[in-house]
Amino acid sequence: MDDVITLILVHGGAMDMSGVVPQYVGGVEDVIDIHRDVVSYFEITKTLIEDLSYLSVERVWYLTPGEDMATGLHEVHSDVEVMTLLTDAEKGDLRVYFEATKDIGEFGYMGDNYGHGWKVYASWWRKNECFMVKGVGEAHSCPRSLRIRAAGYKWMAKEYLETFRVNQAWDVGLIANEVKRKFNLIVSTSTCYRARLEARRLLYGSLEEDFHQIRDYIGHLIKVDPQGKFLLEVDIEPGEDKVFFKRLYVGFSSLCKGFIAGCRPFFCLDGCFLKGEVQGMLLSAVGKDGNNHMFPIAWAVVESENKSSWIWFVSALQEQLGTLDGKGFTIVSDQQKVFYFCW
Repeated sequence: MDDVITLILVHGGAMDMSGVVPQYVGGVEDVIDIHRDVVSYFEITKTLIEDLSYLSVERVWYLTPGEDMATGLHEVHSDVEVMTLLTDAEKGDLRVYFEATKDIGEFGYMGDNYGHGWKVYASWWRKNECFMVKGVGEAHSCPRSLRIRAAGYKWMAKEYLETFRVNQAWDVGLIANEVKRKFNLIVSTSTCYRARLEARRLLYGSLEEDFHQIRDYIGHLIKVDPQGKFLLEVDIEPGEDKVFFKRLYVGFSSLCKGFIAGCRPFFCLDGCFLKGEVQGMLLSAVGKDGNNHMFPIAWAVVESENKSSWIWFVSALQEQLGTLDGKGFTIVSDQQKVFYFCW
C-alpha cells in the first residue's frame, strides 16, 4: 500500500445542490500529495487555509474515483468520513471539493481608467508571508505607473531600516532618489519624512514610550548624584487620568561645584527652540572655564519661553548656586525678559 495519496483540491467555487445531480460551479484545481498517516479533516482543511490563503472552510465533499456526482459524492464532516476517504483513495486520485471563505488579502486589478482590460489576481500566502499571484490575463498595453499606494511610508521604513540605522538623518531628497533608482517609483517628500520618523520608531520606540520613562530617568539621576538637583513637572488633565510632560530641570552637582570652584563668576542665560515632533524650549545656563571654553551649569526643557518657565528655571538655578539675588555673579542674556522676571 502506498503511504502517499494524491488529492485534487477543487476550491474557489460553490456546490450547486438545486438540481437532480450536484454540480460544482466555478473554482480552480490544485494537486497535493499527503502522507496517509497524517490525513485528517484538520490536515485537509489546514492545507486549504494556510497554503491556498482562505480564511475558513464551510463544507467539504469528495468524489469516489470512477463514479459520477450523482452517486459518488460524499460530504466530509469529521475524521470518520476521512477513514472512508482513505479507503476510496486506493481506487485512484480523489477529488475533494471545498466551499470556503476567501482571504481578505485577495485582490484583483481590473485595468485602469483608460479602458485597458489587463487583469491579475493575487492573495496573501500565509505560509510564506507574501502575495501569491493566482491568475494573470493577456498582455496589456497600459503605461506603467510610477506612483503606487503600496509604496507608503511604512513599507519604505521597513525596506530601508538598516540604512536608517546607520544614517538617522538621511536626507529626504536622497531617500526619494534611492527609491526611484531601486524600484523606479516616485514618492513624495512628505512620505520620505514620515518614513524616516517611522524608521526611528521601529529602531528606538515611540516618543510616547520615551516620555513614560522620564520618571525612571529622574530616579536614576537622583540615585547616582544625590547632591544634584533634578526636577520634573507635569500637567494632569482635569477629570481624566492622563498625565502630560511639562518641564524637566537637570543640574548635576559636579557641574555646579566645578563652576563655583574653577570658573569666573560669569554665566549666560539663553533659550532655544526644540525642533522635531515634540515642540518646546531648551533653557540653559552656561559659564566659561579657564581656557575660555563653554562650561554648562544646568539646563531645562520647558513648554515655552515665558515668565513662568523662566522663573521656574532660574529659581532652581539660584538654589544650586546658593544665591537668591545674583550677588557676586555677572549674568548675561540676549535682551530677554529673564532679569525682569527673576532678579
